[in-house]
Amino acid sequence: FSIDANLVGKIDLWDINLKASTNTLNIDRSSEAIRSKLTFSRSIDLNKANDRDRNLEKLSDIKFENFVDLEIYSSFREKINKGYDGEAEIYYGNGLSVANRKSWINNYKETNFILLYSLGDFKAESKSDTKFFNTSRNLFVASIDNRIRLWEKKSVPKEIDESYKFTPQIIKPSIVWNTAVNSGLFFYGDGSSQEGITFRSGPDFIFGSLKKNFFDFSRLSTRYIYVLKSGQSPFAFDDINSDERLYFQFDQQVFGPLIFSFQSYLPLEAGHKDYGDFTDPIYQLEIKRRAYSLAIFYNQEEKDLGYKINIFNFDFSGK
Repeated sequence: FSIDANLVGKIDLWDINLKASTNTLNIDRSSEAIRSKLTFSRSIDLNKANDRDRNLEKLSDIKFENFVDLEIYSSFREKINKGYDGEAEIYYGNGLSVANRKSWINNYKETNFILLYSLGDFKAESKSDTKFFNTSRNLFVASIDNRIRLWEKKSVPKEIDESYKFTPQIIKPSIVWNTAVNSGLFFYGDGSSQEGITFRSGPDFIFGSLKKNFFDFSRLSTRYIYVLKSGQSPFAFDDINSDERLYFQFDQQVFGPLIFSFQSYLPLEAGHKDYGDFTDPIYQLEIKRRAYSLAIFYNQEEKDLGYKINIFNFDFSGK
């Protein structure tokens, strides 16, 4: 038996989030079965504190947001999904971070910019072997991403109606080009360090509205990923992978509520052991309805077979 719990609340201006899980009810195995993460966070809207910025926002077609995010966290056996690199685990982790988050949004373009500093102390699996390693980490991050809508279907309903049987949200057929640049400086308590810049770019295609019974929804997302890196992390969970690669995600309606999904990576470096072959593929079959969805998935790399259940519209008001 397993139990997952998520507690959300507030203390004054701080948001609290406690996530905990256990995969056994045997108390003797609790040290190897429990996972938890406690987070205290707060976001400060800098626009509200600045009348000039607020007045400029009213006069401009561009929506500008400017926040400072504060976070204090403590985790035990936190599992980190590294995508192309599979999963890694932080046995103990304690830290704090401060970030300045800005966004500019107009009719066809969205830009997000983040500056972040994080200080933490971690006990986690070593990069060089399977033993635990314990040290501190200072992290400096700067990232910027752009979403440019190249095309979007105009005649889309503003509100959902009875014709949407297979989705709780209105689907807007569109073509969007995404570009992101992420840079990071990592300094560790043992004297080691790593620096990296990651460039991602690629399109998202969405066609169909998922209202008809046959092939009325297709979505394809691709990203070219290029990394410049020096140094190495002593940990497995945050070591930057410098492989040049392509990412694919494809979703296709087959019949009625049945959706097939596939996602994978394609290494592009000639010397890579999986060069020319799709790696880390995940296959999924999903039954999508407006109020719920049921899915079964298989992760070929991790040999994981599982299912997911989503329930929507608990507070449905008829709109």
